[in-house]
Amino acid sequence: MNSTTTIEAIATASGMTNSQVASATYTIQASTGGDGSPTFGSGFTSSGLTLNGGAAISGTRLRLTDGGTAEARSAFFSRLVNVQSFITDFKFQQTSANADGFTFTIQGNSPSTLGAGGGSLGYGPNSSSGGIGNSVAVKFDLYSNAGEGPNSTGLYTNGSSPTLPSIDMTGSGINLHSGHAMSAHLAYDGTTLTLLITDTSTNASFRTSFLVNIPSIVGGNTAFVGFTGGTGGLTATQDILTWRYNAVPVAAFTWPVATPITFANSECGPPNNFSTYCAATPIFGQYHTGIDVCPQSPGCAIGNAVSAASTGIVELALVVSDPSETLCDGSSTAGYQINPNTSNLGNVIVIAHPNGKFSLYGHLDCIAPGVVPGLQVTAGTRLGNMGHSGSGQRNRTFTPHTHFEMKDRAVTGDPTNKGYSGYTTDLPDGYGYHDARIYINPFLTSAVSPTAVKVVASSAQSVFTGPDASYAPLLTVAPGQEFVAFATSGSWYQIYLPNDNAPISGWVQGGQSLVTTDPAAVLLQVSGASASGLTIQAGPASGTNLVSWDQTFGNCNATAKIWSGQRYVSLATQNGFNEFYLPLNHYFSSTNSCAEPPGSGPSFGWASSTLLH
Repeated sequence: MNSTTTIEAIATASGMTNSQVASATYTIQASTGGDGSPTFGSGFTSSGLTLNGGAAISGTRLRLTDGGTAEARSAFFSRLVNVQSFITDFKFQQTSANADGFTFTIQGNSPSTLGAGGGSLGYGPNSSSGGIGNSVAVKFDLYSNAGEGPNSTGLYTNGSSPTLPSIDMTGSGINLHSGHAMSAHLAYDGTTLTLLITDTSTNASFRTSFLVNIPSIVGGNTAFVGFTGGTGGLTATQDILTWRYNAVPVAAFTWPVATPITFANSECGPPNNFSTYCAATPIFGQYHTGIDVCPQSPGCAIGNAVSAASTGIVELALVVSDPSETLCDGSSTAGYQINPNTSNLGNVIVIAHPNGKFSLYGHLDCIAPGVVPGLQVTAGTRLGNMGHSGSGQRNRTFTPHTHFEMKDRAVTGDPTNKGYSGYTTDLPDGYGYHDARIYINPFLTSAVSPTAVKVVASSAQSVFTGPDASYAPLLTVAPGQEFVAFATSGSWYQIYLPNDNAPISGWVQGGQSLVTTDPAAVLLQVSGASASGLTIQAGPASGTNLVSWDQTFGNCNATAKIWSGQRYVSLATQNGFNEFYLPLNHYFSSTNSCAEPPGSGPSFGWASSTLLH
């Protein structure tokens, strides 16, 4: 069975006073797929599975299709599992991959259910029979049957044809025809189903999400989970290599250390907050990706408890190679994956959550016994002890703390696979990191029609990650500047922001003496830019890009950009370029010497009018 409980214990001995009561949270998990939920972390046996239409176990693989034509097959876990909220991970491989594809399916019928083959992927209908009713499926599609493209995914319900609508993954680096082993991560919080696919050979990834009420569609809080696959005139061998499914309740997020919290200082002196910019080593002109937290009492000290911030599944538990490293009870770390000496995070744990995000806990002195990948945790589960490990060593010289991140992938570095760890060249939101306060202190927003807002205050105004000054500051906007708001929360405006790597936004406080709307402003929308964004120029001509200093790679290749769908306020037009305001960031002209800039960059930028409308 899967069960989480709190165990209390005391030590006793004849003639001695009993010890104080100690307590800890323990999770008992199924060890094989034949128990309460699918746990095939080391490969498959037929135990616990219902195989349909010719699906088979091949070695330790679940083989959905075997390269034959006109196949329709499925394999479902034989027992009902809870589907109200969950996390499931599986690895798959499609070889000689021509057509058609497979699905991960949740259905409320029976474990022997099967749809049609070919482009229906063992899930949808054909001319003589319907697809799988009372169901939700996510596809991994190799062939364009109806214009969906030969490398697509999508969500389908009640046995509908898994063709259109679909999402083309071409350009993401994920190629289902590559023959590479892929990992798929699906997380569901009762409202949103998040899909993350990673190529285990190249580390390329694709992420998307779907709004769906799974219990309502499948007809209850429990259902059968598994896979379907199909081939037609063209074929593929489609294998599931490993699979783990956990019903994970949704819970609030909290800080990973005892509250109230304090912060370890950055090398520049102030607290090392999310997105802190510092000109000193080790940040040296880059932005901090997490929050360096400690409990106020006893402060930033080795041995403080570090706990899970919410419910989830441990995805990574890495230890340093230091010969003195042990688990927190003094036992050996044998069997744990080594975090390379090039990683600045030391002993580190990453946890997946039902909301599709991942929390990271870095610089641990040690990891608690039993905290291993696959462990299901609750908020407050002890993960280990605070420390100052890093770069292969258990004891570095910096102040002990917990480097706490929220991010989009279960990786120690940046989720966008650019090679950063702990620091990014531009605001970390654009690299798949998030201020943890957004989840610890969530807030409601209201969408508004794009509206210009102007800084009327006499001093620069801070832009934060959320609608309150308690969230992390990102940058500032200067008096007289104007930006475009697209949402509000109370008196705060959410505005579009540029970034080197992806579209981002931030929050600025409104008010008659702070920031007000300007209905007369002319708005420009970025439209038709490539997936890599629209380059910001230092002036009304090409070849004068604004760039960022990159301490990690020692170059100035990261280019400041605005992104399709974003809007900015037009200032002027010249030579086929539009001028617009920029927040105060550390961008500088590519014509300058490549070095860390001495201060903030220009307050305006230019971009091609061809892509601004």
